[in-house]
Amino acid sequence: METPKKVAIIHREPALIRTLDGVFELLGYSAPAMLVHGRTTPYEVASFVRSVGPDLVLISESFEATKGGEGLEAAVEIKKESQNLPIGLVSGNPKYRERARELGIVGYLPMPGDMGDRDILEVYDQFLKQILQPQS
Repeated sequence: METPKKVAIIHREPALIRTLDGVFELLGYSAPAMLVHGRTTPYEVASFVRSVGPDLVLISESFEATKGGEGLEAAVEIKKESQNLPIGLVSGNPKYRERARELGIVGYLPMPGDMGDRDILEVYDQFLKQILQPQS
């Protein structure tokens, strides 16, 4: 039996982490998670990523509701250690997309509540296949 690929979830909302964990489990992925807050440093996030050895990191753009951008700072720190590790942004705020692209973020996933009529399993499955499965 093949070991499932790991998608590390780094977010500030426990409910979202639980939702994504369930989605990834249904899609056949393992999903170690880190709950972050305003005092979480980029170095702590990079250490977590190093410890779980994921195939993909999905990170929130912000670690507290009133600030913003900490997730992108953490992505920079992760990339210092793992240049080829794909990082995706899970965000309800499109203002971070351009900066994310500049940092080498591989894609943007909307928050589950921002998808309207789209099926969360279908959207996330398509994203994961695009990033994690080799092109023929």
